[in-house]
Amino acid sequence: MVFSFIDAPVGTQSFRTIGDTVEQQLEIDANLSILLPQNFHLSAGGFAEIGDLEVQGAQISLVKKF
Repeated sequence: MVFSFIDAPVGTQSFRTIGDTVEQQLEIDANLSILLPQNFHLSAGGFAEIGDLEVQGAQISLVKKF
C-alpha cells in the first residue's frame, strides 16, 4: 500500500507514504525552552499528527553548560 495526499498545498509537491489514501491530516508542534540559574537549560515539547494518520510524541531535556 502507498499513502498519498489528495491535494498538496499551493506551491508544494505531493508526496507518497506507505498505506491508504490520506484525505485529512493536521500536524501540531509546540516547544518551550527556559534558561534556568547556574547555566541550566530546560526544554520540553510535544507533537501530534491527527487525521487519517495518528502519531503523538513528547520530549523533555535538561542541559548544563560548563
